Amino acid sequence: MQGATLYKARMQGADLFEARMQGADLRFARMEGTDLSLARMQGAYLCEAQVDASTDFSPATLEGAGLKQVDFTMLRLDPKIFQQAFGDATVRLPDGITLHPDAPVDRVLSIDEWLDAWRAWQRAQGYEPPAR
Repeated sequence: MQGATLYKARMQGADLFEARMQGADLRFARMEGTDLSLARMQGAYLCEAQVDASTDFSPATLEGAGLKQVDFTMLRLDPKIFQQAFGDATVRLPDGITLHPDAPVDRVLSIDEWLDAWRAWQRAQGYEPPAR
């Protein structure tokens, strides 16, 4: 699933254990009850993706991933994983979990501003998106 366009995909209850999802477009994906444990999600694009308390969101990595308008508050999360990801104030995380220190978590960006800022952040981090 590397670089796959999973826009509006209905993946509720899917077993994506150890899935290779580098660069996947997961905008508006329905992932309630999905097992994403140890998934490789470098550079994944999660905008308005849906998760719930039954989702196992414990990927191996979120390096270079971009998050916008996603609510993770009901999940137990690994703080180290989220330190690798970019997002703005629309990303809701449980207490004690933060995104990368350079992410604009105190501002809500328009989607165009967010995309430009995410790509600039990836370049500054030395992240290279996978070839499509």
